[in-house]
Amino acid sequence: MPVPTPSGQQVSSRQGVPIDTRLAARVPWPPIVDMVSHVEPLTRLIRDALLNAGAVRSDWGGDLSRLHSFVEAGDRSHAGSSESYLNAVLRALTRQWDFQRQYHALVAELAVRAVPGEHVFQALPRLRCMLPGPSASARPEAERGKLRAIHADLLWGHPAGQLNVWLPLTDSQGTAALHLGSLAFSVELLQDFLASHPELAVAHDPRALFANYLTSSEVRLAQVHMDCRPSHTQPGFARVFDVRQLYGTAENLEEATSVGLEFRLVPLEIHDRMAGRAADTLTPAGERLVRGAFYSDTLARQATTSTPS
Repeated sequence: MPVPTPSGQQVSSRQGVPIDTRLAARVPWPPIVDMVSHVEPLTRLIRDALLNAGAVRSDWGGDLSRLHSFVEAGDRSHAGSSESYLNAVLRALTRQWDFQRQYHALVAELAVRAVPGEHVFQALPRLRCMLPGPSASARPEAERGKLRAIHADLLWGHPAGQLNVWLPLTDSQGTAALHLGSLAFSVELLQDFLASHPELAVAHDPRALFANYLTSSEVRLAQVHMDCRPSHTQPGFARVFDVRQLYGTAENLEEATSVGLEFRLVPLEIHDRMAGRAADTLTPAGERLVRGAFYSDTLARQATTSTPS
């Protein structure tokens, strides 16, 4: 079984792709990119999808931040909560041709303007909706308004060098915002976790191991809460961050719904170098980390001229 180096910087994951905390992603500077022109068309697609699914009342005007005030009461029986149902509708939306066309245009513009070189990108992005109040996904150990499901994609099999992108579509602040850890703190924490968990190489679910690692020490958990702060970004301004950085959400205690789009880009040379091993690498959702599966066949800079599949 592969073991960590003395510095805890690299260990093989259960899937065989190295977990390397040394390789930095080429995050643009500044790491916030103006993509405001995409907010209105994305919002329109979301509005139409939710109305057509009967997930919201017909008198909703399309203001995503007020979405919680117009959710149909009957939807609370679907998967346990309104939030679960709304997110199910949004997951289906990301597969539709009109959405994919807009998403491809967004990825291409971001790549050309801010990300040098060729990149592959996530085929199906995630639209994340967080309503105010208790959530079905809240973990028992998470206090109200505190972080839940904090993690770094590097531990989930994603390659070192990957860029994560968060595009808020609402003005989310405080507990409704994405919480993001500093790079230095995140890397130090990941190295300590890897050094103390050689069983990660055969672990069925690294998420459970990492959650137990965080909650097993009150001091460590307090440090995470202190470092992972709300990342307040105006709607339409994409925040790009390193795959090694901790991030997560908290129970939304604000008076507004938070909606955003998240996706990932990987330099083509890194994807091709890991492709053989990544063919057997699965995300926690069971997706293979290769082009034509988790990643689109299309390169990011060519996405605006491609036809979504």
